[in-house]
Formats: sequence, structure tokens, C-alpha cells
Amino acid sequence: MDKKTRNLLIIFVLLFGFVITFFQIITTVDSDKGLTVKLPPMPEKDETIITEEEKHNVLNLFVNAKNELLINNQQTGIDELKKVIKDFVNNKGVDPQKSDSPEKAKIILKNDVRVKYSVYISIHNALKAAYFEMWDEESQKLYQKNYEELNIDEKKEVRKIYPYKIEEG
Repeated sequence: MDKKTRNLLIIFVLLFGFVITFFQIITTVDSDKGLTVKLPPMPEKDETIITEEEKHNVLNLFVNAKNELLINNQQTGIDELKKVIKDFVNNKGVDPQKSDSPEKAKIILKNDVRVKYSVYISIHNALKAAYFEMWDEESQKLYQKNYEELNIDEKKEVRKIYPYKIEEG
């Protein structure tokens, strides 16, 4: 192989390497990871101050560094969380230690910084599952349809009865 052909071959290999690198950089797909949670609108007044009259309308969830779930300072299993939430929200003033109505029920979730991500996700899944079950039950009462089958306006009506009020701190 003569010198000219060898130089052209080296240039060709270098250019091919640049082209491959260029396409790898350009075609890098940025994939978002994490929870897809729609944040509620900003409240008009400061709702973080809880009065004595409102305390029974608030369910406090705390996950400690040992990944243990405490509901109102009592240790509870994550597998019981959905039932506890539904009982709390659906109380309708029967038990004075629970919410007066679904509209007034509020859940506050706090986590230690060392909580495992899988535990955090399990708790969020239980919260969503509890509310989806309540929305589904209410949509059956009002419209004789599953919640997922409702149109946007019907879903808004169901969510007025069972608003998803979850705060994280």
C-alpha cells in the first residue's frame, strides 16, 4: 500500500469515528425518571396552620429511618394503609377522632431522609389506590360507571366529593 492510500485510509477512519461520535451525542435520549405527580394548585391562604378544631381532620403519616410507617404516631403496616385512609376519609363525622367529611380530610406525609425509595413508592401507591377505590365507588353511586369511564366533568364532580388532599413535608 502506497503512502497516499494509507493517509487517505487514516483520514477515512478518523472521519468515520467523528461521525459515529457525533450521532451518538445527538441521538442520546433523555429519559425522565421519578414520579409523575400533578401538584395541586397553590392555596389562597396558608393551610399549613392546623387549629385544634381541624386536628381530627388530619391524618399524619410518618416514615422513620427504619422504614416503619407511623400513622398518628402509631406503627402500622403499609399493607393496612389503604384501609386506614378509606376509614379516615369516609368517616363522615361518626368517630370524633377521624375526619368530619371527605372534603375536610387531609393527609400529611412526612419522611425521614433515609427512607428507602421502594417504601416511599409503596406508600404513594397505597394513597393513590385508596383514593381511586373511593372515586370508583362514588362514580358507581352517581353515574353507574367506573371512574375511568367518566368524562372530565363527571370526574371533577367525583373529585369535589373526594378531593385528593395530600401534603408532603
